[in-house]
Amino acid sequence: GSLIQSTCIIAVWASFLYFRELGISIGLFGVLFALFQLAGAFGARQSHAIVRRIGFGKAIALPLAIGPIFLAMGAFRSLFLLPFIILIAFLWNIQYPIILDLINRRIDSDVRATALSVSAMAGSLSYVILAPIFGKLVDVLSLSAAFLILGGYFLVYGAIALVPILRNTSEPASAD
Repeated sequence: GSLIQSTCIIAVWASFLYFRELGISIGLFGVLFALFQLAGAFGARQSHAIVRRIGFGKAIALPLAIGPIFLAMGAFRSLFLLPFIILIAFLWNIQYPIILDLINRRIDSDVRATALSVSAMAGSLSYVILAPIFGKLVDVLSLSAAFLILGGYFLVYGAIALVPILRNTSEPASAD
């Protein structure tokens, strides 16, 4: 969860640099950010329905599709990618309700708050470390290179983080 949180927060803010490189008017940034937020809310709302439809393992792995979007943002400058950038929010927010449901089912109530706090802290710490690195990559290399590196990082560490979740988790029942 913290990997997805930190890299997606970086991507949200860096997407404005991408929009600027595409020549999108700054006046439209708010509209694009609103679409991003709506897509995220829709992803969170649909997460348990998605689990029922495709199964827990596939649903929890869906956010890995964010990595190729980062790679595409690094490789191409195209308005065609705008819907995919908005899709990042949908994919990002699918995992939160699923992970929270998993934590609620797997962790005893007497330590659940601590586990949630540690998870949130890991996300914040990850962001504090990765955001300046991403910014430096943009300064030293380019926005394209930074997105390519972010995409590669996301795919490698996302897959590594996903393996133990899938190994140690049976298909949880729906919380709906």
